[in-house]
Amino acid sequence: MDEKSVKRIYRIGMGMLILFALLIVRLGSAQLIDGMAYAEKAVKQRTVRIALYNSRGRILDRSGIPFTDRETTKKLIVFPAMVQDDSVYGYIYSVTGKKRDDIKKAADNRSYVVLDVSDNTTAMPRNAGGILLAEVPRRYSQSMLALHVIGYTDKSNRGVQGIEKAYDSLLKGTGSYSINAVVDAKHRMVPGIGYTVIDERRGAQDVTLTLDYHIQGVTERAMDKNKNTGAAVVMDVHTGDILAMASRPTFDPYSIARADGDALLNKALLDVSPGSIFKIVVAAAALDTGKADLDTEFKCDGYVDVRGRRFGCDVHKDGAGFLDMRQAFAVSCNSYFIQLAQLVGGDNIVRYAEAFGLGHAIDGIPDQQPGLLPIKEEYAGPGIGNLALGQGKVEATPLQIATMVAAVANGGVKPAVSLVEGQGSDQSVRVVSSSTAYKLMTLMREVTINGSGKRAYSDMVGGTAGKTGTPDMGPYAWFAGYFPAHAPEYAIAVLTYNDGYGGQMAAPIFKDIAEGIYKIYK
Repeated sequence: MDEKSVKRIYRIGMGMLILFALLIVRLGSAQLIDGMAYAEKAVKQRTVRIALYNSRGRILDRSGIPFTDRETTKKLIVFPAMVQDDSVYGYIYSVTGKKRDDIKKAADNRSYVVLDVSDNTTAMPRNAGGILLAEVPRRYSQSMLALHVIGYTDKSNRGVQGIEKAYDSLLKGTGSYSINAVVDAKHRMVPGIGYTVIDERRGAQDVTLTLDYHIQGVTERAMDKNKNTGAAVVMDVHTGDILAMASRPTFDPYSIARADGDALLNKALLDVSPGSIFKIVVAAAALDTGKADLDTEFKCDGYVDVRGRRFGCDVHKDGAGFLDMRQAFAVSCNSYFIQLAQLVGGDNIVRYAEAFGLGHAIDGIPDQQPGLLPIKEEYAGPGIGNLALGQGKVEATPLQIATMVAAVANGGVKPAVSLVEGQGSDQSVRVVSSSTAYKLMTLMREVTINGSGKRAYSDMVGGTAGKTGTPDMGPYAWFAGYFPAHAPEYAIAVLTYNDGYGGQMAAPIFKDIAEGIYKIYK
């Protein structure tokens, strides 16, 4: 074979070798790329997303302190197909109370089940295959404040009561805090790949309340001190901002079905008879219309007959002779105020009650009752006696009473009430003249110094002023007032559902709240 033939064969061979090498490279590349794609697809098909906490905005106090989402809790995620060791089921039972059959039934056709565990759960045992212990945000804490204001959500993350319901569209976002676990065809977590934590919460907005976290705490502790049933409201007399709103008894937002009686109801927004608290309105109408003054006297014989109906005086059962308004208001003389109401007239009294905010709901406050005022036929004749004493067809909520007191303490101007920052009632409005307000404040100071509300008095806070109330119907006892006495900043309304007089049951709670606030912001 000549030299040219050899070279030709060599070139052909080299060319074929190069083509073969290129083919090998191409096939290997395709296999690697396609293999990765298929592997990725397989992983996606076997990835289980376990949502542990749905997206929801926080509810904050006026300074940004959160009421919700203050703590974390633990969740135990169990992959039943992977749990082979009886000791692991023993651990699961010890922290959840769930047995093997319960877990498998709960998992059903899923590869996992999520269980609640106690917050003090210890670390998992070694080699505990098939379970994960995850720490997740907790919406409501066991010691949570303002629970009746906040409300609660259902299992679908929908607001059911309170702010949670009223502002659900703002609070509710999309996505969740979840765990992505890779499992095989037998529902076992794939070793070496395991799981990843994914936080895709978005779109939720926080809601800021006018409540003061620290004042709310003071108020709730005062209500709990004597295990009282009832409600209390604290308000800034100048701005109308609600600084605290407490209701007792409370409830567990994670166990709504077990709530006792009316525990779910916010009693600060339920209307009941105000009793002698309403004498503030009667006095305001008398003073502001000029039909009476502080020196106006009426005789107390221990009772008053009004068109065939006799109303007794609880304070002066045997009569007390002539009293002026200061004396009568301080001890809450029924005989005096029924005669004063007859002088002023039911139309005027109801008109001033409406101006103070009674008889209708306050804008921007969810879940409230509107209160009640009598129509003309109901306060004509003997009905004027019930009107004078805040009974019969007269009902008000603690929030409305706090607003009324704030109006007096604010120089006769009812402030624009608000619970959520930027969302409130209409503009402030003058209810009585500044002169009338000053006279009412004089009357209310006398109650805590020499009258039925002595247990509400406190030198520490600069003196207090207010009015007691003990309706004939129901187990209600009221005290509502303000402090400091000569430079008011806070209005407080306290209502208890415990049998007893307002000066005995509610006044001490008022004092505890006032002194608690003073100690924080002195």
